[in-house]
Amino acid sequence: MDPSTKLCMGCMNELGSDGRCHYCSYTDDIPHLQAYLAPRTVLDNRYIVGKMLSYNGEGASYICYDMVGKCKCVAREYMPDTLCERDSESQRLVVNPDCLAKYKTCLSLQTLTKFFHA
Repeated sequence: MDPSTKLCMGCMNELGSDGRCHYCSYTDDIPHLQAYLAPRTVLDNRYIVGKMLSYNGEGASYICYDMVGKCKCVAREYMPDTLCERDSESQRLVVNPDCLAKYKTCLSLQTLTKFFHA
């Protein structure tokens, strides 16, 4: 069975036998912003994405479940909304060709910032 069917996408706690979360008020019928990852998306065959915790013009943070480490975690997605958009079919980010250099520069700065401030 898919592990995401046993987890609440709002808090990543195990669902009760009735399929409801007894820890938070999240339900699967809560809509998500289409430009961002949908709950139950699996990243790198390892992380189950839950609800979006926050977003701004540069990206979004999601509660996730790490299937290898068997723990909750937070994933941060770099997605500057002025430079790229999400392909609705594949869920991949598509960078505006005119903005590719700026996107790569900003991405490298994001990586350096996280390295030095982690």
